[in-house]
Amino acid sequence: MPEKTNVVVFANKYNLNKEDLMSLNYISDETEILPAGQEIFINISEEDGYNKGLLERPAPVIITKTNTARRPSIVKPQ
Repeated sequence: MPEKTNVVVFANKYNLNKEDLMSLNYISDETEILPAGQEIFINISEEDGYNKGLLERPAPVIITKTNTARRPSIVKPQ
């Protein structure tokens, strides 16, 4: 979030419902300044949070192949 913003700017930036945002966070004046770092409630799914840029996706975990024991081979007697 920028240094200072208000509910209207924040809602417009992230395409959120302003009335829901105000209601969930007990904000009565849409010009109220939201300081940087202030935590607010947003009624969206986690996936929407990633898609709207509100959440940062975690880096994928790379699993390296370990040395695995070879499977025993079956040899048929002749």
